[in-house]
Amino acid sequence: MKNINPLVANWNLGQGESEVITLAIEEGSTAVLDDLQARKCATVLNVKLMGTLGLLLLSKRKGVVKMKRLMDILVSFFGLLFLSPVLAVWN
Repeated sequence: MKNINPLVANWNLGQGESEVITLAIEEGSTAVLDDLQARKCATVLNVKLMGTLGLLLLSKRKGVVKMKRLMDILVSFFGLLFLSPVLAVWN
């Protein structure tokens, strides 16, 4: 994407975050952002947003990702991760 929205550009975010927010503005879609400054920018510009964890949980809820796969993804993202036995068997 070459044309970053000027309101987004004023925030001096990284290229990826700027492109995600600009695209969300243009398409009226939800931005998936974890960077705190990018999330603040999106909030100020009234862009719907969710984080990576929210996206993973939504995928689980909609049946796109099975619980075992979700746990594998979370462990790979966050390293050593303790899960209670109740959560580990949650379907």
